[in-house]
Amino acid sequence: MNLLKKKSILTGAASLIMISSLSLTPINLTKNDNQLQLVTNKAEAASDWIYVDTVKRSTKNNDTTTKGAIASIGALLAIPMPYTAPLSAFATVIISDNIKTAYFKDKRSMRMAGTVFQTKHEITLYTDSSYKKQKGKKVTIIHNDTGGPKSLELEK
Repeated sequence: MNLLKKKSILTGAASLIMISSLSLTPINLTKNDNQLQLVTNKAEAASDWIYVDTVKRSTKNNDTTTKGAIASIGALLAIPMPYTAPLSAFATVIISDNIKTAYFKDKRSMRMAGTVFQTKHEITLYTDSSYKKQKGKKVTIIHNDTGGPKSLELEK
């Protein structure tokens, strides 16, 4: 092998190692004014949770039989199916206590943990429309999204 080919191979290998190490740089989520931004220059493993919003939903328009289904509660709160297993506790309470209309409060927060975008749902079940009478314990679900670069902007 001549000297030019050896230099080309070494230069290419060094470039690949450098590019691959840059792609593993931790990414963190920061909040400036009313926007969320991704930052790659911090060496922390995970950024702090950033509160996004609290969503209130109810099963008022759903049929009584569908309230017992875990997937329908997850769909009501816009949580993907594999992450809805902890909601079975709510389904059990709704069915066993024969609650006609259930009210949910979903406090959502997000952060970056390395290159994984995480959304945390803290869900509480209530039996009244004023969200005062809590039923059961709060359920926390963390949804991990590894699907590539993220760009977020909060509404004003």
